[in-house]
Formats: sequence, C-alpha cells, structure tokens
Amino acid sequence: MKIVNAAKTRAVTYFGGPVKGLVNLQDLIYNNNDCEIVPEFFTCANGYFESLQVLDLAHNKILLSRSSSNFTVFENCSRLIHLDISYNNLTDVPFDILKETSSLEILNLSGNKLVNFNVDLNNQVSLKVLNLSHNILQGLDESARNNINSASERSDGKLTLDLSGNPLICNCNAFPLLNWIKDHISMIHRGSDLKCLYINGSQVKFTHLGVSNMKLECWRSTIMASGISASLVLLIVGVVAYGYKRRYKIIYISLHLRALLRRNNLHGIDYDFDGFISYSSLDKTWAIDNIYGQLVAQFNYNICVDDRNFRPGSYLSDIIVESISKSNKIILIISQNFLRSGWCKGRFSVWRTKFSNLNEHYPCFGQI
Repeated sequence: MKIVNAAKTRAVTYFGGPVKGLVNLQDLIYNNNDCEIVPEFFTCANGYFESLQVLDLAHNKILLSRSSSNFTVFENCSRLIHLDISYNNLTDVPFDILKETSSLEILNLSGNKLVNFNVDLNNQVSLKVLNLSHNILQGLDESARNNINSASERSDGKLTLDLSGNPLICNCNAFPLLNWIKDHISMIHRGSDLKCLYINGSQVKFTHLGVSNMKLECWRSTIMASGISASLVLLIVGVVAYGYKRRYKIIYISLHLRALLRRNNLHGIDYDFDGFISYSSLDKTWAIDNIYGQLVAQFNYNICVDDRNFRPGSYLSDIIVESISKSNKIILIISQNFLRSGWCKGRFSVWRTKFSNLNEHYPCFGQI
C-alpha cells in the first residue's frame, strides 16, 4: 500500500506513538480529523514510514511541544518531499524538526499560532515553498532571515515564502525587516500585496513604504519624546527648587489657609486676650509705640505683652505657652533681631506647633 487518503474520516482520533509496518507507504493524507498526534508518530526509522514522501496532517492537533529531548522528530525521513502541518494550533516548532528531511520541497506551517519562526533550514537543499501565512508573526528576526536566505541560495533561488495574513508591524524598529522584504520581494508570494501595520496605525503595503520618510517620522517622534521628557524633568526641578527657596513662605501660607478654613469652628471659644505680641527686646520701643499702642488706643484690643501681663514667679517658657494659649491672635514682630534671638525663635516654634495642631486654631498676623 503506497497511498492512504483518510481525510475527514475521523477513523482514528489519537495517535499515541509510531505506526509500525507501513514501510512502503508514500502518501499519507489524514487532514481534517481533529486527531491528537504525539511527536513519536513522526518517524521514518526501519519498520515504520520508511518510504514516506507526502504527509498531510492539516487541521489536527499535533503535540510537537511534548517532544522529549532524546527523540528526533522525522528521524530518517530523507525521502519526505511534502509536509503539511497547517492549522494545528502550533505555538512553537522544534528548531531541529527538519534535521533529517533533506529532500523536503514544500513546508506548510500556515494557520498556526507561531509568534516567531525559529527552524533550522541548513539541511534543506530543495526547499521550494515555505508557507508561514496566517500565523501571528509580527516580523522575522535576523536569524530567521539569514536562515531563509541560505535555504533560497541552496535551492538556486526557487524558494517562495508566504507571509500573508500575519500582523506584520512596520515601526521604528522594523527597518531591517523592511529592507529585507524590499530586497527579496520577488521571493515572497504576492509580495506586491503584502501589508504591515504602519506607525500611524494604518495598513500599508510594503511596496508603498518610503524608508527615508519613515526614518524621518521616527526621528521626529524620538526628538519629540525626548523633548517632552526633558521638559518634564526641568519643570519638576524648577518646582522643587522654587519650593525650597520659598519654603518658609509656603509654610506660612499653608498654615494661614488652614486657619481660615477652620475659622467656622472657633465660635464659642473664650480668650483672655485679643492678641499676643512677641518681639525682640531690642525692638521693644518700636513694637510698643507702633503696634501695641495703636491696637490698644485705636481699636481698644486687649493685648498681652511680656512686661505687663506675664505673671512673676513662673518659668518664662511656661508663661509664653500659657499666654499664647489664652490669646485669640498671635502677632510676631519679625526682624533681624528677632531671628537672632534664641528666645524669640523659641516663641515662634511654640506658635507654629500650636497653630499646626488639628485641635486648636491660632490665626496669625505677621509684621515684617
């Protein structure tokens, strides 16, 4: 028996190993049977498919990924000419699958789920058709391109490559693929109609792509992306630098805003003083005459100052804390003398701590 054509018969739905005895079989056509086939089935060793030339197993469930490391797929299949394993949901094909198929002329891997083509073609001297159509190839890497080039040279330029139906991408990283396809357009099946996804999202034929224009667009995109990134970095640095330079003013504004937002919660609180004035002893005359005098005489405010309202016999730090707590407003006379004074800075720290407390609210008027 030399020919077996059992397409669409579903006579066998599982081949769990090699089929022994069909040493004279030349053509085995068993497509469209939804049959699970293990790698060990594919052998032409003595006593098995010794004479096999055509093997058509399209639309089945070949389990090549289960091949063991010590087993050679298509062992001794030097007579095999036509191999069709299309539409078998293959996601990967062993690198050395064609190691012992030196007479192969047609290899059909279409309709699978290959994301790359990584098959050794170094032993192929007669390959005429390599069908990779309708997979999910986004391109061919350098190794695959070199492999195909070598196989084409060994077949005297008679090799035809089918890449149709793949989601090929023509982006800024695809210039090697683009140039290769343009240089080998005659080798590609219907090469003039082959399309790819362009950088603007449109489908474009390879023959209509201008490498120079595409490089210019990629250059513009790179410059724009770099410019945006640099601008963001400079903006962040500028904001941080400005914030650091103005940090005290920002702290004052933020605290003042918090006080304004909490003003509605202050109703019903009784204070002994309308305000507490803190100043350097070196600025006492100016503070009393210009601030204290006007607030008391002109507005009739009850203002707390150190030499008039501090109780004798207590620690000064305790008196300051108590006076601030009993005052509705805190008035700081900030001058160079104030900033150089340890006691004055201590009062400022007390005020800031009390003002920042979530449970207490002390509006502030600063005279600089």
